[in-house]
Amino acid sequence: MKEDSLLEKRLGSIKYLLVCDIDDTLTGDRASAQELAAVLTEHRKHLGFAAATGRNLDSALDVLHLYSYPEPDILITSVGSEIHYTQQMLPDKEWAGYINQSWEPDAVKQVLQQFDAIELQTEPGAQRTCKVSYTVKKGVDTALLRRQVKEALLQGVGKQHIILAHDTYLDILPHRAGKGTAILHLARKWGIAKQSIIAAGDSENDRDMFTKGLKSIIVANHEKSLEDLRKSRNRFFASQGEAAGVLEGLKHFGVLAREAYFL
Repeated sequence: MKEDSLLEKRLGSIKYLLVCDIDDTLTGDRASAQELAAVLTEHRKHLGFAAATGRNLDSALDVLHLYSYPEPDILITSVGSEIHYTQQMLPDKEWAGYINQSWEPDAVKQVLQQFDAIELQTEPGAQRTCKVSYTVKKGVDTALLRRQVKEALLQGVGKQHIILAHDTYLDILPHRAGKGTAILHLARKWGIAKQSIIAAGDSENDRDMFTKGLKSIIVANHEKSLEDLRKSRNRFFASQGEAAGVLEGLKHFGVLAREAYFL
């Protein structure tokens, strides 16, 4: 297809691929977001840009537009359960087919009906083909809840990917799905060198990106639960938060010159 050849040409031309979480990584501080957006725009020829978010596709695009970010090359949405190529908004059907094997969302919901501590999200777009999402009630022991949910799912429907972020958002995905595994799929599919990919984020739903051997930027406003990831040369804990932390990390990994923008 013509679209595939254009995409292959684009992804084959970049030197680096930055994969960023959206909320509290690309958003928040307007000044640093504007600076990062300028860098991504100015150096688009060699610096690819992908967003990896828990949001659905439309919501992700709305927020990126609100903060005046350039259109990303790739959108990894719904916590890594969907991939779209932004030029034509084409879904990655290969990825969808791969993660969908043995996925039974109705069975997942049936198993989790026993838990009074969680409520199925009802907002438009919250539930996706390969994502079942809940809100955790306040005051719940989330560590215990996670263990109980994991055990119940294992017994009822088998292994699933469980993500509990900010002690509030519980997402259940097929066990093959996730932001990090989606990135590795993209690297294999398009021949992107793993060492040229830099992931950035702040929360537990970014952990999957930080545990796949990728260069990682963990911004200063990160969840405390990510502190256990500090002992790794590939992971950079920024001293600044949000987009400023992303810029700091890009300089740390040599993508940006320390005294200027780009090497």
